[in-house]
Amino acid sequence: SGGSVTFGSFNQVAKLSPLCIASWAQILRDVNGSRLLIKAKALAAYDTRCDVAARFEEHGISSDQLVLRPTSRDHLKEYTQEVDIALDTFPYSSPTTACEAMLMGVPVVCLVGDTHCSRRAATFVAAVGVIDDCLTHTKEAYVETAKLLAADCTRLAQTRSRLRNALLHSPLCNGPVFVRDSLEPLLHEK
Repeated sequence: SGGSVTFGSFNQVAKLSPLCIASWAQILRDVNGSRLLIKAKALAAYDTRCDVAARFEEHGISSDQLVLRPTSRDHLKEYTQEVDIALDTFPYSSPTTACEAMLMGVPVVCLVGDTHCSRRAATFVAAVGVIDDCLTHTKEAYVETAKLLAADCTRLAQTRSRLRNALLHSPLCNGPVFVRDSLEPLLHEK
């Protein structure tokens, strides 16, 4: 995206926890020239955009590093045209958004939590296998992983070129194998 890194999150505004915003702000401060595209239906409202911008401003992030946009018809295309690295929300993760990003070749950095709702996106990322090193277990590792990925343009380009195909050939997109390997064993337990 023009020589600078654009991080992205296409999640509901309600998932933007204080810890999540603080972590994203740290990433933006540490990755020179970076910006964050947040896309959500609620951002159609001016007051919501102001609120989200103010939450980042509390952490020293100016509005020129943020792109706050409502959802659009070109939802998936925006991943390939504008986002280099997707950032999963936490503690409430976003599995559908993670799958959409991977489908469009965009790696997703995840913080694996202790609860079902904080592990869902990471489960899908792990099933694809290409970006296992994007699965982190601490806030500090999450931030560091995003920064390292942003700093290594070669690795980022290689990952992006392989990710879509890896998703399409993963167990996530192979219904019969998924049922045979994951669900049928559960039915036979008792």
